[in-house]
Amino acid sequence: MKPRIKITAPNDHAVVLCSATWEDQESLRAWKNANRQYFFFKNVIERDGQHRWFEGHLRRPDDHMFMVIVEGKPIGCLAVRVLGDELDIYNVILGDERFSGKGYMTRGIRMMAKFAFDRYPRRPLRLKVLKNNPAVRWYERNGFHSIGGGDDYLELEFNGSLELPQISVLEER
Repeated sequence: MKPRIKITAPNDHAVVLCSATWEDQESLRAWKNANRQYFFFKNVIERDGQHRWFEGHLRRPDDHMFMVIVEGKPIGCLAVRVLGDELDIYNVILGDERFSGKGYMTRGIRMMAKFAFDRYPRRPLRLKVLKNNPAVRWYERNGFHSIGGGDDYLELEFNGSLELPQISVLEER
């Protein structure tokens, strides 16, 4: 069974990253459906499809979906997985717009980047994002730069120019 992971930053107790659980599936599905115009897969995700995806996710040891927890409440999600020789960020969603612009997702992605680099050293951290996604500028402010793309998407890579936070990682089986 895949361990549950909890990531904290000793100097920042406001944001906690916790592995997504079965109980999080409806939030994940609702958030993805509400923002599907910004993702490659644009179909509405039904409950059964979400459950099938999560069952597969649980079987992939190097695929980490985190809930971003603020004040004890999940406000969004982000994920990182190993794809070949690189680390791939996906499903970055601010689910609760009341927390927009407060820096919580920024702290979350930097904590997750630190976790990924520590766990899987010497791999580039990349993501693909549709050009129409308003998060493109946010990624650039968070240390990512374009390394290519296609007609409707960009491929971005973390350039390492930002200092990543110290983190503590707790794994439970």
